[in-house]
Amino acid sequence: MVCQLVGYELELKDSVLTVTVSDQNADKTFTTPYTAASWTNDKYYFKLGTYVQLDTGPATSGGRVAFYSFSIEHG
Repeated sequence: MVCQLVGYELELKDSVLTVTVSDQNADKTFTTPYTAASWTNDKYYFKLGTYVQLDTGPATSGGRVAFYSFSIEHG
């Protein structure tokens, strides 16, 4: 199995959600407005893990994830 280190950065600032995904080859950034009035009072959380959505196949199949670091900032 070949493992690859991938980095993610999520930022919600001034009603814009920015997601950057990085690997050893490149960075790719996506932005989208985050302006739904119904979301302004919501509380959010972030979960780390692997969440395999398929429940069929051999018992040896599945997801594997390792975390090298994690940080969160609130502004």
